[in-house]
Amino acid sequence: RQNVNELIFALNQTIKSSKPWVQFGISPFGVWRNQSKDPKGSPTQAGQTNYDDLFADVLLWMKNKWIDYLIPQLYWSMNHRLASHRTLADWWSNNSFGIPIYIGHGPYKIREDSDEAWKNPAEINTQVNYARTLPQVHGSAFFSAKSIYQKNQDIAKLLKNEVYDKPTLPPSFEPKQKAIIEIPVVLDVKSNLNKTQISLEKPLDPAIRYAMVQGGNDLASLHDAVIHTAWVGGSRARFLEVASLNTEYLAIRWIDLYGRIVQTQVFQTPKLSRP
Repeated sequence: RQNVNELIFALNQTIKSSKPWVQFGISPFGVWRNQSKDPKGSPTQAGQTNYDDLFADVLLWMKNKWIDYLIPQLYWSMNHRLASHRTLADWWSNNSFGIPIYIGHGPYKIREDSDEAWKNPAEINTQVNYARTLPQVHGSAFFSAKSIYQKNQDIAKLLKNEVYDKPTLPPSFEPKQKAIIEIPVVLDVKSNLNKTQISLEKPLDPAIRYAMVQGGNDLASLHDAVIHTAWVGGSRARFLEVASLNTEYLAIRWIDLYGRIVQTQVFQTPKLSRP
């Protein structure tokens, strides 16, 4: 177990010294320890555990901030008799040491498992919605993608229609050392029927990774507006182009390597002209 601890610490140090904006996360087995072995453990009866069988002291890694996030593999149904998804989601949320938790869901079990709960098309949606009620849970991950894309497209449609009906940004995090970033200066915004061109005073700071462009017909709606495009920054270009939004206002949210919105700039959209 100490060998594994030293490996995790060394990985953290190597990644952060080379590319501090890279998030280092791990997806361990879903049970740290059963309560029968440790009063701090979860009220489960898992056949194996991280600490006792896999020599992975996951709580220590989170306590020492050796990882940036954790994705516990909670591949059981909501009310499984031996290892309830609901119980484990609660436990990880309560034992995160401030490290973001993303719940690992197991769609590979849909219609392929002896547990009858996996025949219910709403099982995954129920899990995701429950995760959203927990304070330290910041999102979900799915194993595996082909279980949704290839086999269970009806489940994919349920997820899209009921849970993921709006686009969102990837998670951000704060660097351990202060990162000084030069904020872009927009000189001009021009539109025609096909495209909107945003001209910059000078090339972007390489630490700017995205310019998220949104549109709305009033200032209040810009915050929740649909994301129309995301543009990868860090090039020497002095302008960027997006499809014309046909809205009264346009917002540009500059996003850095750490996923943080470093500035939002709002413009009244120029009246459209023909190209």
